[in-house]
Parts: sequence; C-alpha cells; structure tokens
Amino acid sequence: MKLSVAAVAALLFIPLAPAGAQQQDSRAAAAQRVFNWCMRLPTGSHSECGCVTGFYAGATADDEFRIIGAMVDYITPEGGISDNDAMTAAVLAEKEVLALTDERFDEIVAGFATFDQLGVKADAICLPVENAANALSDE
Repeated sequence: MKLSVAAVAALLFIPLAPAGAQQQDSRAAAAQRVFNWCMRLPTGSHSECGCVTGFYAGATADDEFRIIGAMVDYITPEGGISDNDAMTAAVLAEKEVLALTDERFDEIVAGFATFDQLGVKADAICLPVENAANALSDE
C-alpha cells in the first residue's frame, strides 16, 4: 500500500507561498486520515490499514507524517491526484500550522522522492499481517 508517486512528484513543485487558511491537525488526526484513506481503497481492510498507518507513523518524523495526513485525501485509489490545487493548499496549510521553515519543508518534500522504497517495506510488513488476519477470520 504505497503512497502515490504522482502525489509525491506533485509535492516537488509546490510553490512556497503562504497558505490562506490554517488547518488545525494533530498526529492522531493525521493517522485517522491515513487510515480512512486506506479503508476507501478497494483492498483496504482494518488489519492492513491499521498496519499501514502505524508503519508510516513510525517510519516518519512527526511533521512529515502530518504532511502525509494532509495529502492523502487527494490521492485516488489508482494512485493519481484528485485535486492538485486542493492538495497543495492542504499541504501548505499544514506547513503553516506546523510553522515549518522552508528548509525543513524542502527536506520533507525531498524525502518523499524515496517513498517508493518505504512503500516496499510497508508492503513487506503489512501484507503478511493482512494474510494472517484473513487466515484467523477463516477459522
């Protein structure tokens, strides 16, 4: 369950203009948004989405995970972006709420370029969890 390469690429081109509206969000709210996004996927299940959410929360810094939480509502099940302008606005609003410097924001965005590798690790962990959960429910 990898995050969209298209979404990550779109972030690389976000202008650094200040956001117009603030979005109050916490790490827990970001986790809920990641979980809900995963559950909307055709293959989303409670066990896999819980694993994916926990994996990304643990594998990323707090500010990075909150940026992910701002993005996911705009990532389609096919891996595209439903509304690039809205996603950009949400990410920039979260940047403002977090009071991220441009330097830190650039570090986060640059790190998203390697998220496909992180996605492979998430799949390696979460797919066996999903398979084990399915096996238990079949008993």
